[in-house]
Amino acid sequence: MRVKGPLYRFEHDNAVYAAAFSADGATLATACLDNQIRLWDLETGDERLKWKAHGDGVCGVAFTADDADLVSAGLDKSVRVWDPATGQQRVAMSGHQNYLSCMDFSPGSSAAATGGFDNDVILWDIAGRKQRAVLKGHANIVTSVAFSPDGERVYSGSHDNTVRAWETTTAQSAGTFATLPTAVNAVAVSPEGDLLAAGGAGKDVRVHRVADGTEIRVLDAHTAPVKCLAVSPDGRLLVSGGGDARVILWEMATGRLLDELTVHKNTIYGLVFDSEGTRLATTAFDRLACVWRITDG
Repeated sequence: MRVKGPLYRFEHDNAVYAAAFSADGATLATACLDNQIRLWDLETGDERLKWKAHGDGVCGVAFTADDADLVSAGLDKSVRVWDPATGQQRVAMSGHQNYLSCMDFSPGSSAAATGGFDNDVILWDIAGRKQRAVLKGHANIVTSVAFSPDGERVYSGSHDNTVRAWETTTAQSAGTFATLPTAVNAVAVSPEGDLLAAGGAGKDVRVHRVADGTEIRVLDAHTAPVKCLAVSPDGRLLVSGGGDARVILWEMATGRLLDELTVHKNTIYGLVFDSEGTRLATTAFDRLACVWRITDG
């Protein structure tokens, strides 16, 4: 496995919190703390469109499976749906009682999940343009949410040191999945749904079996809290980003450290693969979003 790049370095006016590749792979959307969303052409590297999307920083963004909608989440406590061709808003939805901090999207079910400083997880029906359920159980802020591949569960990480599991069909708690020694900042689920990685204030990444919650390995290389995680679509790579400005690539099956990307100058906030697993986008406090090429050679 080799990493080439960055292929592109997209500059912003404030910290870049998250990014998303379009399903067709032609566009990267970035979510910025300047309240704006930007769309970047991945053929030319040009900024194609930008607009003020929220009344506060944008902390999450995702394309629907057909690229017809772009979904965003903001610190202004709202989830919004946009026409990605024009930047026109289609709907704005609210529900959190404090800052909204994270979002994940399940393309297969057209559902979104968000977490916030109100300690809640909220499920959203994006196709139906409505809130589905408020999930209560955490005792501190929710910092990360991640759907299982089939969309039937969502996992949430919190500063109460736990990862909780929720059934999306019934909107009921499936209990505490794992308890970590320190606050949880990030969770990610493998595409097979058999492994879950969690990282946070402890500076390490802990990999668990989903079947029984057993911790099977600890990945220790960061020198500051882990802020974000991503798993490649083929399940081979786990990527972690931290407050040490490092992006580390791990072999998911063994926990072996494969590579490290050091172009960013400050905290890494977001990591995302494209649908083919051949490109990785990284976003950071240094106002950069970078796109990297992943190859087997």
